[in-house]
Amino acid sequence: MVKIIVYTRPDGGVSVVNLSPRAIAETFGGSEEAALSGAQVNRKIVPPGSTDVTVINAVTVPNDRWFRDAWFNTAGAIDVDLPKAREIQAARISHALGLEIARLKLSEQQARLAGRPNDATADAATRTALEVLDLTVLETQIGAAANASGLKAVWPAQVPKP
Repeated sequence: MVKIIVYTRPDGGVSVVNLSPRAIAETFGGSEEAALSGAQVNRKIVPPGSTDVTVINAVTVPNDRWFRDAWFNTAGAIDVDLPKAREIQAARISHALGLEIARLKLSEQQARLAGRPNDATADAATRTALEVLDLTVLETQIGAAANASGLKAVWPAQVPKP
């Protein structure tokens, strides 16, 4: 079983360190156990001020990294801070919405200049629908999400997910 080091950085974020067999051999001269215990005190691997430094099985790290910036570590158990994840999701939706509106505006302009009025009208209608999107509905859905997977599912259908 592959072992990794998990720790909470001084800024509150969670870092996961996976030491390759080569790094283990070069840095610590041998065994995985020696490397893992050495890494916990090696300040190049685990920075000063880090807490909850734990060695865990790699399979326990969440596969879904969507809310990685909201992870927290308690004795090697990685979980999602839901209030922080809500902020992340709201920011992602807002950013993606802005990008899609800008893309549609440019597409509309290009279609008009190229003499494709039907395409331009379709882009304009979609852009207008996005500009008047009821964000209160999304806000309610974000606030009501009971877990990270439910929160990740909150996304306006008309906006491409990054």
